[in-house]
Amino acid sequence: MRTTWILTALPLVPVCALLYFLPSLRRRDQFFAVTVAPAFIASAAARRILRNYRRQVLIHSALALGGLAVILGIDAPRWMILPLVWPVAGSMFAIAGAHRAALRFATPPTGLRTASLQPRSRALPGGRLLWIVPFLILGVTAGFIALQWSEIPPRIATHWGAQGEPVAWATRRIGSVFLPLIISAVICTMNLVVMREILGGARGSPATRMLTGHILLATSYLIASISSGLALRSTLGGDKPIPSGLGIAAACMIAGVVALIVTSAKRAPFRGVTDGTTDAGAVAGGDLPQGDGSADRHWLGGMIYYNRDDPALFVEKRIGIGYDLNFGNPRSWLWLALLIVLPLAALLLSRL
Repeated sequence: MRTTWILTALPLVPVCALLYFLPSLRRRDQFFAVTVAPAFIASAAARRILRNYRRQVLIHSALALGGLAVILGIDAPRWMILPLVWPVAGSMFAIAGAHRAALRFATPPTGLRTASLQPRSRALPGGRLLWIVPFLILGVTAGFIALQWSEIPPRIATHWGAQGEPVAWATRRIGSVFLPLIISAVICTMNLVVMREILGGARGSPATRMLTGHILLATSYLIASISSGLALRSTLGGDKPIPSGLGIAAACMIAGVVALIVTSAKRAPFRGVTDGTTDAGAVAGGDLPQGDGSADRHWLGGMIYYNRDDPALFVEKRIGIGYDLNFGNPRSWLWLALLIVLPLAALLLSRL
């Protein structure tokens, strides 16, 4: 039971750690999605708000890890999802509370934005070839499985327990055999489309655009590699258990991606160049812009951006790394519809 708890908790620990340090990933003139004077960050009020947030994150993380141990102890796998999502849900309530507390110390943004004189780059971070490789991995895996179709047993494993033993099965059908690869290909495609949209018209700094591109690229490689390995194992591995080392390797890869994000974020100039208009005189006189140019009232709970007057579909996050959807843009609802339609389409494919 101890080994099972450790293997299951490994992916959860870096997530909890990221949530703990999440408020540090921001611009220096913003605090829990509220525009503040840069000096406020070092004040006693800011430290109190941050301390309260982190205390809540630690409590939710402890409850999640403890709940995970209880669920494994009573052998109730159907409740496994609860401790895995508990820290994220708890941190969202903690962020909303910290956002309300920080609003008391808000200062109006200057309305100024600096802009690079260089043309906006639309080149994919890393180049097109690196973005094609995940699709090649999935394609080669699918081709190999198709060539070995006669060797695939009539019944294949589709889910594995914490110890690596098969716990769910499916018959040999096109949908059940190729479904993991199809889902991964759809996710990689969405990563590419999102990156194209961000390069085309997202509001934020060039450094954040490039960093987001590297994160999406790394995610595509991670998903393609894991799904290809699992597809080969389920179709050609029979009823043999997956070695526990595979779970450890997957957890290490996830932790590595999180570490890459955090390390890169520390190097990113969060007070860097942003897209927008330039007041050359103010910048030359040392009056740097304060805030990202959007009003705090458009950030609901510090996490949801809603501004009908902003034409951008993606805007730079105020907390964390990357971009948020502008829910005031009608196109954002098309993206949400895709998130609902794709799982339904995957369910239908699995029945083929």
